[in-house]
Amino acid sequence: MVTVTARNINGSSSPSTIIIPRLNLDKSEVKTSWISGSNGSFFLSWPVSPNASCGYIVDWCPVFGNCTFEWMKVPPNRTLTTIFSKNFEDGRRYLLSIYACTESAPVLLQRREGYVRETSVLRCGPQNVTLDYDSFLLKWEDDPSCSVIRDGLVYELQLLTADKPVHNGEVVVTPAQIGSTHSWKWTSHLPSQCARHSVRLRSQYNNQSNPWLQKTLPDQGVILVLPRDQMFEVGSTATFCCTVPDGESIKTMFLLNYKGANVNATKISEHVHSLTVHLDQESENWSDVMCETTKGEISGASFHAGYPPSDSSLQCETQDLETIDCFWNITRKTEDVEKLRRKYLLQGSPCKIGAMHQLGKCSQKVEVDAAERNWTLTVTNPLGKLELHDRADLTKRVHMVAPEKVAASTVNPRNISLKWSWTVQKYSNLNLTCQVDVSDGDSNTKIENFGVGLTAAVIKDLIPHWDYDVRVRCGTAQHFWKWGDWSKSVKIRTKGDVPDALDVWMKVKEDQTVISWKVPLTNQSHGEIFDYKVSWAKTKEKNQSNQTNVSRSNHSLTLTLDPSEEYMVTVTARNINGSSSPSTIIIPRRNLDKSEVKTSWISGSNGSFFLSWPVSPNASCGYIVDWCPVFGNCTFEWMKVPPNRTLTTIFSSTSSSL
Repeated sequence: MVTVTARNINGSSSPSTIIIPRLNLDKSEVKTSWISGSNGSFFLSWPVSPNASCGYIVDWCPVFGNCTFEWMKVPPNRTLTTIFSKNFEDGRRYLLSIYACTESAPVLLQRREGYVRETSVLRCGPQNVTLDYDSFLLKWEDDPSCSVIRDGLVYELQLLTADKPVHNGEVVVTPAQIGSTHSWKWTSHLPSQCARHSVRLRSQYNNQSNPWLQKTLPDQGVILVLPRDQMFEVGSTATFCCTVPDGESIKTMFLLNYKGANVNATKISEHVHSLTVHLDQESENWSDVMCETTKGEISGASFHAGYPPSDSSLQCETQDLETIDCFWNITRKTEDVEKLRRKYLLQGSPCKIGAMHQLGKCSQKVEVDAAERNWTLTVTNPLGKLELHDRADLTKRVHMVAPEKVAASTVNPRNISLKWSWTVQKYSNLNLTCQVDVSDGDSNTKIENFGVGLTAAVIKDLIPHWDYDVRVRCGTAQHFWKWGDWSKSVKIRTKGDVPDALDVWMKVKEDQTVISWKVPLTNQSHGEIFDYKVSWAKTKEKNQSNQTNVSRSNHSLTLTLDPSEEYMVTVTARNINGSSSPSTIIIPRRNLDKSEVKTSWISGSNGSFFLSWPVSPNASCGYIVDWCPVFGNCTFEWMKVPPNRTLTTIFSSTSSSL
């Protein structure tokens, strides 16, 4: 029970008492019904309540917004009243409640909801209605009187073909959309000119509808083929219509620049023909439907038969641990047709994509953390939409950028110390494996190195005074994804060294001994050969040796030696870095019984000789095979055979030798 009194200078008023009931009313017992107001008021009536010993109370407030309620009392002998309020607003919905006044707490009898309806609201409807000829797009705006509507409204639409209703629709306008431009689009099974098309439109609110407003497509008065510039999916069926003005008739409709042969032409009237095409092939570019009149006039419309996106195999990775790079396969290219170009969204954001071939790429800045995430690429074109998905932890998919500033920090004859740098600072914390590719022009060698933030490597077993092309690439050692990009190739020349030991042999003929050595190859000379030095002495008189220098253009020396003595001959090569290790050969005494070594016959084939021989227990360092012509100048050649082999095939470096 709540008591309220008012007080002035003369004292307090009599108390006004009201009983507040317990909040245990079952609200489902009192239903809310709809009521319509008029002229800024609501008319209410209700059945007599035997509990209304002190009459009735009616209160009201807006359904939405701040509920500043008002009320009025009605005597017990009346069950109807008209509610007026200066606070009523056009288009605003109100809740009205009727209570029975009893000796105790008031009893809720009825609830009503409704609008105060005035003449200005009745004018709310569409204005500035337009109907597009090609796309069948209807656009309109709200009449200014709609601004008083607070709860939104609905527009009913009806499509008529040949004055017969064929489709119904509606557009719901929220309070926030009132005052903006609205639109509705419909696709007819026939182009608009194959039959007369109209649209009817009206507004509806508060269970009340305004009269229909009708819009009809006009007759263009020219030869027209529709639809124009449309996209169709391969496998679908498209219908085109040709219309001509009064006084003309259609001779034929036909296709250009399309290989499909399944075409069906239909005469709808003298002025209207249709052409139905089953689009079983993709258009190379734009195809055309042509219409020719009996007077020889021609008009047409272009179309393209294509496919919705069919991209596949999305795969995402990172190079700098700050950007995601996603790649995918493009199975069909339609980029030559501007309107069919695909649009790509990665994680909902547009992709800036340049020219694409078979592989697409999209990159975006992201926060890379050690967690698996779903990555979504959305592909759309006018014929469809496709979503590709990949799930990846980007910290395990690092495709490293190429190392920068690759250079030699130290160069020696047979090894190089290499260094490089990274443009991505976060690589310094990664455990890396790096490949160094070393090429000498004829062969490639790959050397692998490991380390955290690796920026250096040593290349060993190189040839002195030799040119190498060196490049580097790296990948993560833990969670290896793929090798990174190769660095730019760097040319490095090793420092020179003394020549390698020479390959020396001898030939004894009569009283002369010819000492010969093979010309050092480039990878053996390690620089330009200046000359050769030949030393010889009896094996029992090593300290009394003879020596001579031989120019670099000569590769042999003829000696006259005592055939009864054994000699030791040593040959070295010299370049700017010094002399090679000595190559030594022993010249035996010539007391062999030649009859003990028999000469047998052999036949060569294909410019070569095949030789085999029995194992010799004396061949501690292998075998030597030499050869020269029997007649003429004996410029001999030779080859060395390892001790575990007793056969070989002889090829000569000079074609006339064999």
